[in-house]
Parts: sequence; structure tokens; C-alpha cells
Amino acid sequence: MADNRKPNSLEASMSKAKAGRVGSAVTLGCVELAGTLGYSETELLEKWSRDSKILDIFEGTADPAAHRGATGPRAVERRAQVRR
Repeated sequence: MADNRKPNSLEASMSKAKAGRVGSAVTLGCVELAGTLGYSETELLEKWSRDSKILDIFEGTADPAAHRGATGPRAVERRAQVRR
């Protein structure tokens, strides 16, 4: 959308909120699956899990108030208004 010079802040916020949560969920699921090796500091899995949680917090996607506008019930209405 940005390449076509169309406003895309709503879509960017939605994807940022979703990507942070999905990244954390996937890496934490992998840590659980690996069992005790998932928590070992010698494995990259522990680092990826830690990094995904830090990025989720640092980028602000863990704050519900921050992405309420991107995933709230009126998001579809706002998206339709932006396209008009």
C-alpha cells in the first residue's frame, strides 16, 4: 500500500500487533516442546524466546491500550473510511 501512496497506518498497526504476539507464542511453544533443553542458555532457542518477549514489550505490542485501535470492533469501520 505504501508503494501505491495509500495510507496504511491502520494495517501497519494491525500487523505489528499480530506479529509480536505470534512471535512470542511460537517461540514459547518451542521452548515448551524442547522441555529442559529449551531453557538451557547454551541453546539458541532460549535466546530467541527471550528476544521475542523483549521485542514484544519494547515495541509496545504487549500493551492492550496501544493496539486497541488496531484490533477493536471499530477497526473495520475505520478501514472502510480510510479507503473512501
